[in-house]
Amino acid sequence: MRVLYWFRRDLRVRDNRALAEAVSRSNKVVAVFIFDADTLREREIDFKDPRFIFLLDALRELEAKVRLHVFCGRTCEVFEHLLGRYRFNAIYTASPLSWDEEIKVQEVRKICQKNNVKFIEVIDNVLVDSSSIGSVNNFAIFYRRWRKLVDAQTIGEVSPKSFAEIDEPNLTDLSAKNR
Repeated sequence: MRVLYWFRRDLRVRDNRALAEAVSRSNKVVAVFIFDADTLREREIDFKDPRFIFLLDALRELEAKVRLHVFCGRTCEVFEHLLGRYRFNAIYTASPLSWDEEIKVQEVRKICQKNNVKFIEVIDNVLVDSSSIGSVNNFAIFYRRWRKLVDAQTIGEVSPKSFAEIDEPNLTDLSAKNR
């Protein structure tokens, strides 16, 4: 099975449940990161912005461990391109933590449905899935439920051999293009 892993805010290979799940389901994973053009524009981030430079540094560290393909454009258009050109069985990513992320995920999920590709979200970046606690109006009850559900198990680092190469840009290509 050929799968794509979509890095968003979870730029790590150690203790990354969503990535570990993708690797466990496939012998080769294609890893992508997308600088979403709309998000960059909305937040007034350009290539010289310290936030962008910080993110580039994090991506360089990640790229030293995985074969990472980096895109700059509209997220939906990037996924339309990838799913149109390559035959992926599934896309894996960590569950969104913000409303903005949720909107992007919903858009990508629709593209996957249209292309008959499974879209798999894995709960990560949190010790407890808050939806499993239920509605409570008392902090003590919430805390007791939360403590019972805490999952502090860590996941090891994913092997660099788990990643596949496709004919798409990497971080070096993107940096050279935007100089």
